[in-house]
Amino acid sequence: MLTAVLLAVSLAGLWLVSWSTTMPYRSADAGGVLLTIVIVAPLAWRRQRPDLVLVISGTALLAYDAVGYRSGLAWLATFWAVYSYACHRRGDYAYWPLVVWVAEILAHLGLSAEGNTAQTVLIWLGVTAFVWIRGDAVRSGLIEAQRQREERARQAVADERTRIARELHDVVSQALGVIVMQAGGAGSVPSLREADAKAVLGTIEQTGRQAFAEMRRLVGVLRDDDEGAALAPQPTVREIPALIERLADAGLAVELQVEGKHRQVPAGAGVALRTWAILTLGRLFKFVVVIQAGHTVVASGPYRLLRHPSYTGGLVAFLGAGIVLDSWLSIIALVLTPLLAILIRIHVEEGKLASTLGPDYTSYASRTRRLVPGLW
Repeated sequence: MLTAVLLAVSLAGLWLVSWSTTMPYRSADAGGVLLTIVIVAPLAWRRQRPDLVLVISGTALLAYDAVGYRSGLAWLATFWAVYSYACHRRGDYAYWPLVVWVAEILAHLGLSAEGNTAQTVLIWLGVTAFVWIRGDAVRSGLIEAQRQREERARQAVADERTRIARELHDVVSQALGVIVMQAGGAGSVPSLREADAKAVLGTIEQTGRQAFAEMRRLVGVLRDDDEGAALAPQPTVREIPALIERLADAGLAVELQVEGKHRQVPAGAGVALRTWAILTLGRLFKFVVVIQAGHTVVASGPYRLLRHPSYTGGLVAFLGAGIVLDSWLSIIALVLTPLLAILIRIHVEEGKLASTLGPDYTSYASRTRRLVPGLW
């Protein structure tokens, strides 16, 4: 809108405005109208390409004055272009359009033999300096305001993550506390009735479901704007090359180095290991520590390496959940809390099995590990 107004005023000035009464001016014609349009019209793109706008407007003004048209008001567009370039330039040290404009001002010294030409050039240089300083100050203010907005946005995201992590910690710790107490209490009863065992398992199931529902609700707050992402599977190592390609398309220099042999690790590795261990035990698997009739040492399947692979699978599953939540508090709550209960449970189980099964279990324990193959 402002560009259109300035263009209309400049075209009128081609016939009406003159800054000298002694110089003979060329009569307004189609050439003068065309040069006036070339001087003013590029301002419509002053925010997108301020460098080209300044160069084009300044060059057209130099041609306008060289031909000898009435001075008019078209020169206002060039100072507007100087201000726009100072305010919207892309780089901090891109001054070449300003250098071109100053050279075009100095070139006016050779266009007229009048004594006031040097004075006019000095005035133009002074106005250019003032407009540039003003535009550069506005640009600095805009950059600072943008930086502050980004900083506030990052702080808001960090505060929200902290709040969600705190709530997740409360939810998970409370639920796991109930589960551990129920399981520990049931395990300490010598002869637990089936009805009582089902009641304990029902309480554990209900507590776990409530905890997962609350976690979905909290994490879902971060997914409201992207429902598709909430339903999508978690990214895997296989998707890293696609991520590298997207970063490269964005102009970032990224290099991917792969060492060793790539192995596919299923997303539910922990759950799969626990299920495998339970199926391998068959009827011998119980939620309570009990020696059944005909109880023997099982050394097949995952029990070839580990004495408690079902616990290992559960810990791996909890670790994966903590990593997905991207919170150290979640990892600590989901891994260390059940690990303490598991260590106590392992001590009770192994003591019971060693005292009941004797040398068979002692020999089996000497060649296997409890939770981590080759370590412990």
